[in-house]
Amino acid sequence: FNYCKQRGVGFLCAAFDSESVDFLSDKLRCKTIKSPSSEINNKDLLMQMSRKFNSIIVSTGASTINECLDAKKWLKSSKKKNELLFMHCVSEYPAPLEDSNLNAIKLMKKKLQLPIGLSDHTDDILVPIISVQNGCVLIEKHFTLSRKMRGPDHKASIEPSELKKLSA
Repeated sequence: FNYCKQRGVGFLCAAFDSESVDFLSDKLRCKTIKSPSSEINNKDLLMQMSRKFNSIIVSTGASTINECLDAKKWLKSSKKKNELLFMHCVSEYPAPLEDSNLNAIKLMKKKLQLPIGLSDHTDDILVPIISVQNGCVLIEKHFTLSRKMRGPDHKASIEPSELKKLSA
């Protein structure tokens, strides 16, 4: 957080519990939060987020469109008018290219009537590029210095040369 602040880079964090929501809002004074896919059915947590943040990004891996609609309803029920964005997500690390289901972006956009992003876990840059053609407005992509590093995210991440191509 401090490094991002020093460098003038935006900071975003996902919260899996109530204490984290309070910390990000009250202590760090963040204005935007991400709700991870695992919490899309956690009404209490989503309602807490809606009271404390101006913008909420909701990841939707392994959820149905009806669960997304419920989450939207809960988030919109707050007196605070939040900016909402839902992220299409395949919750597999790395996600196989053939399971990307990018048509879901169009369906989500139509049903939710909100901007839709992509939380991409493929080990390539093709899916994020194609997602823009389907109306995607935000791309979340894991980044690593090397896929050979140990840890759960490295295999589902892109390396510096790929990030450079993606951001071009």
